[in-house]
Amino acid sequence: MTEEQILKKNKIIDLFVGRLKSEKPQLMPDYYYIKRCKYHSEWSWIMPVVEEIEKLGHRVEIIGLTCAICGCGEENIYIDEPAMTKVETVGNAIVEFIHWYIGQTSA
Repeated sequence: MTEEQILKKNKIIDLFVGRLKSEKPQLMPDYYYIKRCKYHSEWSWIMPVVEEIEKLGHRVEIIGLTCAICGCGEENIYIDEPAMTKVETVGNAIVEFIHWYIGQTSA
């Protein structure tokens, strides 16, 4: 992943868990905060997000380099991309879930 992709995914996840306010203007401190986020590389950052998704009634399955988030209506989210780390795979599944979840809650 490029640094730009990492920053974008970290920001999406961070907004989901509520650390940043989406209506807050984009100031430099936010950029530096997001740059320090480790959702893409640290289990201690990503697992609390997994737990939040599970609290919403969804099941997260992590097997090898595959991550599935089940209970998303008719479709489940399934990420299985080679050449990724396990934590990156989970992060990508979470970003896909967030896009799905926002679509469901704003409908």
